[in-house]
Amino acid sequence: SKSLENVNTQQKQLDEMLLNNNISLEKSGIDFAREKFIALEQEATTMAETLVSLARNYDQVSSALKACKSHADDSLNLDISVLENDTGLLPSIIQVLQDGLQYIESLSEEVRVINHIYRASYDEANKLFSELDGFGSSFENISNTIKELEADFEKGSVIVDRLLDELLNLNMWYEEFSRAYDHMIVEIDRRHKVKEQHEKLIEDYSIKLEGLYLEETQQRELFFQNHGRYLPSDLCPPIQEPPIRYEIFTQDDTKLPILSYRALSE
Repeated sequence: SKSLENVNTQQKQLDEMLLNNNISLEKSGIDFAREKFIALEQEATTMAETLVSLARNYDQVSSALKACKSHADDSLNLDISVLENDTGLLPSIIQVLQDGLQYIESLSEEVRVINHIYRASYDEANKLFSELDGFGSSFENISNTIKELEADFEKGSVIVDRLLDELLNLNMWYEEFSRAYDHMIVEIDRRHKVKEQHEKLIEDYSIKLEGLYLEETQQRELFFQNHGRYLPSDLCPPIQEPPIRYEIFTQDDTKLPILSYRALSE
């Protein structure tokens, strides 16, 4: 009679916990896990598709840049209005991704809370099972059900953590890409300015070298006018050679894209 009384006490405590937390030993826990996992999977799929679309936009922009680079000296009629429109949507797309990430985090937290409740319920049930140990296997189904629920939530938690890590890594990568792209624009502008400085220096030096060449030519002509007719041609052949004419050649095959004022201002 005392053993049965202890069993009934434990049974009442377990029933009270399950009732207070709205937990059923049938399929509600499994249905909850499946429902949340489906919601997580749908949101993750939507975010992945958005990220793929972003990657495709990046590839299209890269192709457009390569086309401009390969036809820098030619007239290239390239319609980039669609790319510009897509680029203008980047902030809203990133906001959608961040909202989706917050949604997944909220679902994950909800799953963790329910998992904690089921763990507590499982501990309470173990007290009852210890009392029922000598009464056969009449409560075996209850034990198996709770273990299955725990296993399902464990699997779901692992999957959610993995998906969150992947999404966080992708989000961080695209943030770094956005910053790197801005720095690339600034670097291109800097290189254009340096190239202009070099070209100005080359122009100045070329003018000076040409002036030196003309001056030397006049000096040699003056020498031959005064003394050349008295000197045999085979006496010192090099004296008859013209002055060296120096020229500056650039070896730069780099064709950087021409930046728009809008790109630089942004």
